[in-house]
Amino acid sequence: GMTQGVVFPPVFPTPESLGFEWASEGDLVAKLAASVGEDAAVAAVVAHRESYFTTEDVAGLREQGFDHVRLPLTWAAFASEADEPEKLVADPAHPDKKQVTVSRAALDRYVATLADAGLKVLIDIHTMPGGSSKGSYNGVFPSPPAFWDDPKLMTIGRGVVREMLKWYLALPETSRTAIGGVTLLNEPAHLLPDKRDVMLDWLAGAVARRGLGSCAAGRAAAGSSSPCARSP
Repeated sequence: GMTQGVVFPPVFPTPESLGFEWASEGDLVAKLAASVGEDAAVAAVVAHRESYFTTEDVAGLREQGFDHVRLPLTWAAFASEADEPEKLVADPAHPDKKQVTVSRAALDRYVATLADAGLKVLIDIHTMPGGSSKGSYNGVFPSPPAFWDDPKLMTIGRGVVREMLKWYLALPETSRTAIGGVTLLNEPAHLLPDKRDVMLDWLAGAVARRGLGSCAAGRAAAGSSSPCARSP
């Protein structure tokens, strides 16, 4: 069905407190902004992220033998300036769907928390503007995915890759060495078989132009999160 959620903890822990159903992250954030205002919507998203995992959760993962954690992010994680706090941004193809950016300070903190526990982090750029897969996780559901049909969206996507790499290179060494790999994207062009060629071309170009090399290009195109061997 279209409904993916009816709550949004910790601020809206019950269906009654939220007051609506939502189909995707973009749908949720847009409805939140319309219901409680942009500032309160941003605050609710930040509160959700801050409560998503705790240092105790992370320690528990390590004790259970896990050594890698996937950190899923939308394109909006890199849609703001490095020193900006979280803000609301509209999807450029579906303006009725909205996202909340991730401040670099918050992103740095998430990675540092995992790194301090001895965990490697797999950065998963899960979505692109306009929607880059067909499914409820594409950020704009139930709107149709548009990324592979619009050169302007694909250019924005390349900018996301650029900003992600700038962030990575600016990380403290302990956090940077904890980045175990990057996935571009999660299930790209999923259920869109006619977009396979344009998807592969975009992925190869996006990583090659940013200096990630052929290994990363191949892993990105395959949807793999396994890290490439690093040169000294």
